[in-house]
Amino acid sequence: MLPEDTPDINEPQIEFSQPAFSLEDLPDLEPFETPREIVNRYFNEEFADTLKPAADYGRLYPYAGSNSSRYGLVDARGRIVVDPFYGEAYYAEPANGGEPEYLVLAYPVDEEEQKLWRVTGGGILLRRFAFAAADGSWLSDTFYGIGARLSEGRIIIHDYDNPQDANKQRVFRIYDLKGQLIAQGEGELSGFQEGLSVVWHFIRNEQNGKYQEYYDYIDKNGNVVIPGPFLEAEGFANGFANVVIVENERRVIDTQGNTRRRSRPGEIRYDTFGEYICFTEYAANTRCGILDKNGDVIIDLQYNEIRPSIETGSTLMVGMKEDGSYWIIDPQRGEESKIELAGVHINHADILGNNWCEVSYVRDPGNGELINGFALLKDRHEYRFDSDEEPKSCSNIQGDLFAISTQNRLVNYTEIFDAAIGKVIRHWDDFYFSHKLNDVMLVFSTFNGSRQLVFDTDLKPAFSTDDLGGGHIKNIQYLADDIYSIRTTFYSGLIKENGQWLIRVYANNMD
Repeated sequence: MLPEDTPDINEPQIEFSQPAFSLEDLPDLEPFETPREIVNRYFNEEFADTLKPAADYGRLYPYAGSNSSRYGLVDARGRIVVDPFYGEAYYAEPANGGEPEYLVLAYPVDEEEQKLWRVTGGGILLRRFAFAAADGSWLSDTFYGIGARLSEGRIIIHDYDNPQDANKQRVFRIYDLKGQLIAQGEGELSGFQEGLSVVWHFIRNEQNGKYQEYYDYIDKNGNVVIPGPFLEAEGFANGFANVVIVENERRVIDTQGNTRRRSRPGEIRYDTFGEYICFTEYAANTRCGILDKNGDVIIDLQYNEIRPSIETGSTLMVGMKEDGSYWIIDPQRGEESKIELAGVHINHADILGNNWCEVSYVRDPGNGELINGFALLKDRHEYRFDSDEEPKSCSNIQGDLFAISTQNRLVNYTEIFDAAIGKVIRHWDDFYFSHKLNDVMLVFSTFNGSRQLVFDTDLKPAFSTDDLGGGHIKNIQYLADDIYSIRTTFYSGLIKENGQWLIRVYANNMD
């Protein structure tokens, strides 16, 4: 039985305010031949190479314009800074999981701008890029290249030395955030990690026509600090990186290029798991163990594989031994405990949110029909979920709450299970838990994917497109602060966390 206060997804709709701005009545904005006056515009910028938004805009947000092929920018009040003009507009990946600090903007490539880009026989495009800081200020003039990215306070632009050359040797340029050129050279950068970037060199041997690739490392000033050459190389994490020096011989180096001393023979590899390092040695048999950041052994080499938690905030890991057994590993305490479930065969195990362990298993009821199921384990708690005819899946929502979804030919539904008390506290027909937008919003989708609902982490409806006048939600994405890009049956645009439209465009202008 469900609690009496269980909310219904069909409960009365929430009232939301009108949009701060709407594109519904705007004329066709293309082509961009000259600047045009738009009554609802708040800022008076022009579509020109000298476009320089002021520093007092506040954070800018990208929104899709006509045909979803052009993007504009608005401020947090929904006032347009730039009409749908850019071919791409998106936030650069935030550092350390925080709020994004920069926008990457790509100028459109069309017939009017043939002189600003090149096409080679391989279909290589030279494009224009710009970057805006979170406060809305432009970082510099535009950059030209085939790709652009931000990495540890550096702008990386890639291009080709000679686009007409069949060799197509790629080159890079490194700028600071003021747009000043710092360094340039041949190769492709993977992006800076702990101040160093792998450089991939790809060259053609003129004598035999074969291509050769090798790797080395540079710092953020473009200096080669670990020359290699390496046959393979990975980015640094916790001071170490995996490289291949000669064929089939893997090594681990530090940021000075020194090979880490090994205590045992055989190849070795390090993979960082948050605060810890999983080290794998390849000798007669592959074995894994765990180190701390100082390189001290916490868990010795005894596992075929070690996997960290798939959820942020969990501290446990799962290890698998050669005999097929699964173990829960606590690297903080250096403890290991074997996973044992009576009467079943364990197929798989993962650590979910709040250090709950999900164990997939097969049970034989004795009638010749095997039954698949899973269990949730933590401390002395054990909950099993299986059925003769109802396949189930499990997703952690937050803390001790799990979405248990059931789908078969007759019925589809999702129940919210509170593992702390061992009870189902919510039930929704036809919906399953899809994903988290951020730490506040949860998205539930119909099993056929035709509709989505958005709830807050208290499992209360945050907003729906019925309230927004937009029909079904087709897609929703968290941008920054409390603003989301959204596409519904009738509208696309940006909304705030309370469901207020910042800006919206008719869907028939998007398709």
